[in-house]
Amino acid sequence: MEDLLDRTRQFLTGLLANYAKQSVEELFRWMLGRAVRYAVSAALFILAAAFLLLGGSQALIVWGLAPHLAYMAIGGTGLLAGFITLKCCSPACGTGRSA
Repeated sequence: MEDLLDRTRQFLTGLLANYAKQSVEELFRWMLGRAVRYAVSAALFILAAAFLLLGGSQALIVWGLAPHLAYMAIGGTGLLAGFITLKCCSPACGTGRSA
C-alpha cells in the first residue's frame, strides 16, 4: 500500500512540475515576444519622428525662413508636443483617492 502511495505521489509531483515548467516557458516566450515588438515599434516611431522633424525644418528653409529659425521652430514644436503628451497621457498621481 505504501508503495502505491509513493508512486502516486511521484506521478502527481512530476505532472505538476511538468505543467508548471510548460506554463513558465510559454509565459516567458510571450513576454519576450511582446518586449521585442514594443522595442521595434518604439525604434520605428523615433526614426519616423526624427525624419518628420528634419523634413519640416528643411521645408521651412526652402520656404525662405532662416535655417537657425527653422530648426528652433521645429525644436520648439517638438518640445511643446512632448510636454502636452507628458501632461495629457501620463497616469494621474494618487489614483487611489476617492472623489
